[in-house]
Amino acid sequence: MLDTEDLALYFDTGDFATALHMVRGGAAPVAFAGILSAVDEEGAQGYFVGQVAELRYPANAVTLLEGDTVSGVDPATGVATTWRVLREGRRVLDGLECFTFLGAP
Repeated sequence: MLDTEDLALYFDTGDFATALHMVRGGAAPVAFAGILSAVDEEGAQGYFVGQVAELRYPANAVTLLEGDTVSGVDPATGVATTWRVLREGRRVLDGLECFTFLGAP
């Protein structure tokens, strides 16, 4: 079984992960690390809206809800980007990790 210390290796922004910020309404931004990847229409299971990214992140880092805004540097382009969360994060990997889909704001 994995624990949060094991996940720290994967969510290290010096290796695989990207530093991101979540904003909900007028609240202060919440910093967290996540792993972004592209998904195709079939992988998005009905959530495909133009350019879609999959985001994986530690479950204890942040709670993402549909409509939240996530910003950071897109690792594919190197450009500062803002995404809209397309659905609430879903827990995977014994509940330690979550994933969601991100689209254009």
